[in-house]
Amino acid sequence: MSIHWTLIVVAIFQMYQHLGMSIHLVDLGDCDNVSDVSALGNVHTLDLGDCDNISDVSALGNVHTLNLIACDNVSDVSALRNIHTLSLSYCRNISDVSALGNVHTLDFSYCRNISDVSALRNVHTLDLSYYVNISDVSALGNVHTLNLSYCDNISDVSALGNVHTLNLSYCDNISDILALGTIHTLSLIACDIVSDVSALGNVHTLNLSYCHSVSDVSALGNVNTLDLNVGRNLSDVSALGNVHNLDLRDCHNVSDVWALGNVHTLNLSECRNISDVSALRNAKHVTLPNGNVERRE
Repeated sequence: MSIHWTLIVVAIFQMYQHLGMSIHLVDLGDCDNVSDVSALGNVHTLDLGDCDNISDVSALGNVHTLNLIACDNVSDVSALRNIHTLSLSYCRNISDVSALGNVHTLDFSYCRNISDVSALRNVHTLDLSYYVNISDVSALGNVHTLNLSYCDNISDVSALGNVHTLNLSYCDNISDILALGTIHTLSLIACDIVSDVSALGNVHTLNLSYCHSVSDVSALGNVNTLDLNVGRNLSDVSALGNVHNLDLRDCHNVSDVWALGNVHTLNLSECRNISDVSALRNAKHVTLPNGNVERRE
């Protein structure tokens, strides 16, 4: 937005404020000329994403939903403690998040200077993905929805067993997941050193794609939705007959699918050693090894 239009928008807002009228939504995203946001403290939903010249956000503590994505000059967020939904993704100068423990939904993805997240134990939905510099997540056991994907320094996840939805994809140093058996939705994509998944039999939705060390899935028969695109180490899927949605893409050593006749949705694409699919006539949606899709009423 040009400086001309930016000034007009701010002037209109100030006029409404002077008349005692409120504005619910203000979108100033990509307005590089905005630097003073002190007049916007009573807006309900405020988008200031990519406003590079904003540094002082101390007046915005009463905003309900605030987007500050890629506001690189913002470093002090202590005034934002009462915001409901706060996005600070790509705000690389933020390191102290101790004041934000009461925020409901908080996005710190790509904030690489954050190392201490102990104050965030009461956040409901927390995104710390993509190289946030954290290793200790022991305080986050009561977070409802937690995204830690690509956090390479994390190895101990034993405190996260009460999280409802947990994404640990591409966390290369995690091996012990025995404490995660009561999680509802768990993503472990490309956690290459995870091999023992015997504790995960009660997980509802489980993604083990590219977990190439996994070979024994006999404990996973009660999982509802299971992604096992794990490659050549998997051959025996006989225990998975009660899985509702099962993805076996690229499992080249799987050949016998007789036990999978009651699976509702089954993906066998690129499973080159499967030739007999006659047992799958009860499946409602099957992707065959050749990529053809069969749907049955």
